[in-house]
Amino acid sequence: MMMTTMPGRTFRFRRPSFLGGMARVLDLTGGDFCLERPGRTAAERDALALANDWARVGGDLRQAFQRVAPDVDRARRAHGHDTGAR
Repeated sequence: MMMTTMPGRTFRFRRPSFLGGMARVLDLTGGDFCLERPGRTAAERDALALANDWARVGGDLRQAFQRVAPDVDRARRAHGHDTGAR
């Protein structure tokens, strides 16, 4: 199966291939294909997922601050406040 990769991301599950998907469609026994990555404990997987979630939140906040900063600077200048270095 293919592993999905993205810079700065940790994925808990493997991405199924086309053939893997077809095997699921044709499986009439109801078998469960385990796509979870082997080799890590549940606590380790949870810790990685939580760290990844918070890293994404931090990135979203950073992006929001960068989008709003010009408006904040413009509003400060309009009201006569110094916009010196932050």
